[in-house]
Amino acid sequence: MLTRKEKADMHYLFDIDFEEGLGSCNKPRTIGDYNFQLGMPITTGDVPNPLVCPTDHVGPEDFADYLNNQLPVVSRRFVQALRDAGVSNFEEYPADILNRDTGQRWTGFVAINIIGSLKCVHVEASSGSDIGGNCIIYHDITLRKEVINNHLLFRVDEACATIVIHESVKRHLASVSPKLTGINFIPVKEA
Repeated sequence: MLTRKEKADMHYLFDIDFEEGLGSCNKPRTIGDYNFQLGMPITTGDVPNPLVCPTDHVGPEDFADYLNNQLPVVSRRFVQALRDAGVSNFEEYPADILNRDTGQRWTGFVAINIIGSLKCVHVEASSGSDIGGNCIIYHDITLRKEVINNHLLFRVDEACATIVIHESVKRHLASVSPKLTGINFIPVKEA
């Protein structure tokens, strides 16, 4: 059983929760030389305004608040909830969602570039598959406690699409009313 202090210092993986009836999107097919998975500020050129993210969603304008892990596309209220939780290490870019088949377009979303990537995987206690491009998809991941400390939001350097949040951020996001949709919090093992 975890002590109150251990629970307060826990971290969680962000994962997409595909809720029935809510739309999601894919990352744009081309976004130039911009890589939203490096955990670094984007400094070269202009990011398209807005970024256009494809979807096969049709129908009412119901989209989740958290839509994609590789290039996090989120609602404005999700961005505000992150800020209210004390998170400030991200850049914001306007994003639209487009169904290329029907021409339907949804506006008012934000693509966030998380600034901060930690080399923190406890390799001996984790297992995964190398998918190329210096990226591993971990099936079972353990992070090094001394590295992740109390960081509120970061990417995992060894796992390009993995985003981690601190317990305090998770607690705040879970308390937002109405409930934020599209996110699932998975406790991270720490050693």
